[in-house]
Amino acid sequence: MTENTDSCAIRQLWQHYSETVFLPEQPLPDWPQAGIVTACNPRGKVLSDNENAALNDKLSNHLHRLSLPYIRLSGCSPDLRHREPSLLVSCTQDQAMSLAGEFKQNAFFWIENDELYLCPCLLQGMPTRSLGHFAERLIHR
Repeated sequence: MTENTDSCAIRQLWQHYSETVFLPEQPLPDWPQAGIVTACNPRGKVLSDNENAALNDKLSNHLHRLSLPYIRLSGCSPDLRHREPSLLVSCTQDQAMSLAGEFKQNAFFWIENDELYLCPCLLQGMPTRSLGHFAERLIHR
C-alpha cells in the first residue's frame, strides 16, 4: 500500500468507528465519566470469537486487579451486523488510554457528562472526535 492508500484506509476506519452504537448487557451505572475499551481485534486484525473472548477475559481480569468497576456492552455498527464485546469502565481518560494501548487498540471511546468522544490510541495521527450524546448512541433491547 502507498502512503495515500494507508491514509485513506485509516480515515475510512476512523469514520466507521465514529458511527458506533452501543448495546448494553445490563443497566448502565450513573458514572460522570467512563471509558469504553475492548481487547478484541488488536491493531484492527480480525480474530476469531474464541480468541477475542480470551482477550476480553484478560482485560476484565486486569480491571479486577486494578479495582476498576466495569460493565459489559457491545460496540456495534449501526445495522448491528458487526458487534464487538467491550467494557464500560469507571476510570480516568488516562487510564482508558493506557488500557487501550496495553490491549493494542486503535482507539477507545470516552464519556464525560454524557458526551461521547472517539479517542485515538494506536492511530496517533487522528484527532479526538466529539460524537454527541452517549445516550443517543444506546440501543435498548
